[in-house]
Amino acid sequence: MLKKTLRQKILEEVKSNPGLSLKELSRLLEVSQNTLKNIVYKLKSEGYIEKAGDGYVITPRGERFLDFLEKRRTTSLGEEVGGEEPEERVAKEESIPSTRTRSIARSEQELLNNIVNKLRELEKRVSMLEAQMKNLELAIASSRHKREGVITIDPPIQPINEAISKYGSLIDKLINENKLVRVGSLVVDASIYQEFKSRFPIKTSDIDKLNPLERQLLEEMRREAIVILHAGKEYRLVG
Repeated sequence: MLKKTLRQKILEEVKSNPGLSLKELSRLLEVSQNTLKNIVYKLKSEGYIEKAGDGYVITPRGERFLDFLEKRRTTSLGEEVGGEEPEERVAKEESIPSTRTRSIARSEQELLNNIVNKLRELEKRVSMLEAQMKNLELAIASSRHKREGVITIDPPIQPINEAISKYGSLIDKLINENKLVRVGSLVVDASIYQEFKSRFPIKTSDIDKLNPLERQLLEEMRREAIVILHAGKEYRLVG
């Protein structure tokens, strides 16, 4: 069985008598204060003990180190265990939980980032599908009007200059018959326009769900003060 080192004796005394001063340690161990001073300073710098008032107390790290020294002494394994100094072994064992914690935290963060990215992709796809559905609805409405013999324009929302170049004087006729509505620089199929107005108020967060023609119509309605942005949160019809 190995003899106790002075380091071990100091740790044992500090553990048994928290707050021991250097002078008291010197008296208990029958060792000069000058001899103890360097060893105590090193134990403190290594985190095995810490200052408490005029004396010292053992730290949790110091208790683990003391347990290790006792096991090494009773099993006669010598100064090195597994090729490592006692301090190195204790430090390595202490680093394992923190390393595992950091690894788990990184894994959880990576998983969270992947989930967020997938949700964003799904939101984009949903917005695209909703826009395609709106376009399909417009196309169906236009087709229905043609089958019913109702004269309208295609697409049902377009700049008035383009509409006139395609349909000529028919545009004025349809406007006078309330089959088309002029909104600023646009002409809009009357039924499409009424359906669009029925969807107000429209939240700003839902603008991306509008198809390009509807966004163009909304912008023109803003210019013409037909709608206003209320509290920065939603578009409302005026009047």
